[in-house]
Amino acid sequence: MYMSDLKRGEAAVTAVTKLLHFLSDLKRGEAAVVRKIVDELVRAQAIRFGIAEGALVSVEEVLPLGPVIVRRGTMRYAIGRNLARQIEVERPAKVKKHA
Repeated sequence: MYMSDLKRGEAAVTAVTKLLHFLSDLKRGEAAVVRKIVDELVRAQAIRFGIAEGALVSVEEVLPLGPVIVRRGTMRYAIGRNLARQIEVERPAKVKKHA
């Protein structure tokens, strides 16, 4: 498909879609904003960690075959891979690192 074949506005939607990932896809040192948590049970678990839609998180460590260690504010949390695969995030263009 060529850009000229797209209707007005479709190119913008395509560009935004490419920025969305799951928390489990992020690498060490990357930061992202939580955009969507579809499952209600997963949402309840994430909210216990202070992670909800709009929250800024940064990845501290990704353990092989283990959890994703994320920072939210001054707190660090180990989030299991299955939970992290259900949290949709967007990488902003520029993010200040947590102190």
